[in-house]
Amino acid sequence: METSLRRALERNEFELYYQPRIHVENGALVGCEALLRWQHPDFGLTLPERFIALAEETGLIVPIGEWVIRSACTQARAWQKKERRRSRCR
Repeated sequence: METSLRRALERNEFELYYQPRIHVENGALVGCEALLRWQHPDFGLTLPERFIALAEETGLIVPIGEWVIRSACTQARAWQKKERRRSRCR
């Protein structure tokens, strides 16, 4: 499993799913959570509870964490650009 986890980083097998956070009182979007998943070639979509402990034990949690931050920031920037374009068209 450790070898598969190392390959997952090399092969870009991780995915982030974004879950919106909504203000209960007014329904406004206040943020989102980035949820990590591993698209394992043999096991399919794999939830973090199946691989995070191993990542922590082997030190792979650091490069995985870096990937998560980089990916989430890239997505946030894309959303910002899209919103700016949309705002200019109004």
